[in-house]
Amino acid sequence: MRLYNTDSKGTAFRPDVIDAVWKKARIVPGADPEQIRKDSCGAWIERKNYGVTVHKGTGWEIDHILPVVRGGTDKLNNLQALQWENNRQKADSFVLKCYISYQHQLVPLLKKTEKVIAVILALVLNII
Repeated sequence: MRLYNTDSKGTAFRPDVIDAVWKKARIVPGADPEQIRKDSCGAWIERKNYGVTVHKGTGWEIDHILPVVRGGTDKLNNLQALQWENNRQKADSFVLKCYISYQHQLVPLLKKTEKVIAVILALVLNII
C-alpha cells in the first residue's frame, strides 16, 4: 500500500509537482492565491499545510483523480489538490464524495477570527 502524497511508485512528490498541483486548485476571490485556495469540494486549503492532517483543517494532499490501482498515472492532468479528509474519503475510488466543504470549516474559522478580533480590539483600546 502506497503512502499518501506519493506518486505511483511510492516516491514523495517533487516540489515542482506540488506547486503545479496547487496552481490547479480553485482560486478564492479576495484571497492570496499563493496561500489559500479551494479543493473540488469547496474546502479551503492552505499552501503551507501540504501534508498537514488536522480535522476540518486546511491541510491538503495530492490525489490521483483516476487512482493508481485503477490505472491512473502521475501526469498533471490526473492530479488534484484535495483537503486531506476529502482525499481519505475518496480513497481508491474515482468518485469524489465530499466529506469536508467550506461550511464544515466555517465554525473553526470563525472561532479563530473572533480571537484575532479580540486581540486587535484590545490593542486598539490599549488593554494589552
